Amino acid sequence: MFWLWCLTFFTGNMNLVLLLTGLILGNSTTNINDFNNNQIEENLSLQRTWSEYKVEFGKQYESNEEEFLRMEIFERNSKMIDKHNELFRKGTFSYQLGHNQFSDMSHQEYLEKILNIEDITNEPTVKAEPTVQYNWKGDPTVKADPTVQYDNWKADPTVKADPTVKADPTVKYEDFNDEYENPGEFTFMPPENYEVPISIDWRSHGAVTQVKDEEHCGASWAFSATGALESQLFRKTHHLIPLSEQNLIDCTGHYGNHGCRNGTAINSYRYVVHNRGIDTNITYPYHGKQQWFCRYKKFANNPTVRGIAHIAVGNETSLAVAVASAGPVSVAVDARSQKFRFYKNGVFDEPHCSTRNPNRELLVVGYGRSFWVVKNSWGKGWGLGGYIYMSRNRGNQCGIATRAVFPLV
Repeated sequence: MFWLWCLTFFTGNMNLVLLLTGLILGNSTTNINDFNNNQIEENLSLQRTWSEYKVEFGKQYESNEEEFLRMEIFERNSKMIDKHNELFRKGTFSYQLGHNQFSDMSHQEYLEKILNIEDITNEPTVKAEPTVQYNWKGDPTVKADPTVQYDNWKADPTVKADPTVKADPTVKYEDFNDEYENPGEFTFMPPENYEVPISIDWRSHGAVTQVKDEEHCGASWAFSATGALESQLFRKTHHLIPLSEQNLIDCTGHYGNHGCRNGTAINSYRYVVHNRGIDTNITYPYHGKQQWFCRYKKFANNPTVRGIAHIAVGNETSLAVAVASAGPVSVAVDARSQKFRFYKNGVFDEPHCSTRNPNRELLVVGYGRSFWVVKNSWGKGWGLGGYIYMSRNRGNQCGIATRAVFPLV
């Protein structure tokens, strides 16, 4: 059987090929004579793509049965990605999808293992917001800012702060301590007549650390929290120092965070305020799991936080002013969509995601006319080198401004 020989040659795994053969021949509705040339070519193409995927993302499986199951899931996800990208080429969508480390996972696994949504049946129904317009037809004016460099970004720790980029002295923080439980928390108040820049990207000023990878620990909140604090410290000290997510994962339980399951940047900053410091990645390195004990090391020069600025809920204008005048801001979004999981490039526009149920925390590092530049913590193999451009001023889409905060240093 020529097709069997080909599969053996391309996969190098005779046991897996025999398993596939048995499944094909054991199907009462399938006859080997029906396996025409097109089917052979499709299967060879799948095998090549699958083999390349395993190599690129370092995938290994405990058994042939497990690998076959993962390959089936991969194939289904591939078809979904191909269908979406075909519509993208026709102008229906403004963004492309692509394979990443989650391509061999079912959607339910993604929700449970990556987003830590344990019981999806009890999740609130995700409904489109009535204020959002849904007539997206591939608007040709929605494009990435050509002046912003997005690929292969490397944050050079030797880069000095641009002296021309300063916080606007007219920006105010109105104290609303009656609204918040803790002193030192404020509502960010955009100044009157403030001219918001058309675009800004704090990476171009050396204020953003390289994309990190949380691996199998679902602690996006910790990476979002350190990201905003790293940038604030850079603007103050002219030094870009990677801070310790592990410190937050291990030590913020009493503040409402739950290690690799879930948490918030807000709770993280409250810990740093009360703890009067946070460790760096050098003194408290990342392990990708919650450890039994808090190992915070108190040094005189550990970074501290003196307060927390909250952005008005759902107000993208206030968010833009905060990003432009103060720096990168921690945000929380609804990432349950299949499209979010497989985002590759373009402006992510998903009107059916929720504005009220954020489940993943990210970092807004800039914006263009129609999009936010958002840093994720799934490594550089996801999205555009670890980043995603999310629609701006489209009804607080996916909750980009629902829970936005940044620390004061």
